[in-house]
Amino acid sequence: MMVSKIDRGRRIPPLNLSAEELNNLIEINNERALVIDVRSPQEYLRGHIKGSKSIPFKTLKPNLEFFEDNNGIKIVMVCNGGGLSTMAAIALSLAGFPDVYNLIGGMFEWVNKGYPVVKENINSKIPREEEGGEITLDPTTEGKILDTTGKLCPIPVIWTKKALKTMTPGETLKLIADDIGSLIDIPALLKKTGDELLNIHQTDSEIEFTIKKGI
Repeated sequence: MMVSKIDRGRRIPPLNLSAEELNNLIEINNERALVIDVRSPQEYLRGHIKGSKSIPFKTLKPNLEFFEDNNGIKIVMVCNGGGLSTMAAIALSLAGFPDVYNLIGGMFEWVNKGYPVVKENINSKIPREEEGGEITLDPTTEGKILDTTGKLCPIPVIWTKKALKTMTPGETLKLIADDIGSLIDIPALLKKTGDELLNIHQTDSEIEFTIKKGI
């Protein structure tokens, strides 16, 4: 029977999978699972789990027929940090799909665990004004802030490297990014430059790196 609507009147806790459990499920056990990425199409192209399908959260209801065709298969909902995918998993569960899971920690946790990510080449050429232009550092009482949200690899790396060159030893830089690849690229950059990564804070939409300029 076709499910016609999502019941938003109730809330139930979704089933959860860790990044390790999902990787074991699809890579080691070779179990069939439908991994649904509910982020925006642009976020999906920046980095997603191999074999996953992009169905943005706001399009879940129009795509219920697709889920009905795949009923009986484990469905795993994925977003950046786990918040949006939790709501998506609840919505599908309330719509009558029994085997729906949420990826705990989302893509951030998947990348942190070192599992593979597929990236699409959506920026075949970086505008010269972005690659070599001036960057803006916002000063605060605790250091400087560099906002690279909306910029794709390698812009966050290029701008971070340029920013650190303008700073004095001991100064602190807070880098804000939303490119999932930054979780790999920024720590790798700092190993080369000798600067110190003090902290990484992740939300559902952004990653904040706290960096201390080295000697």
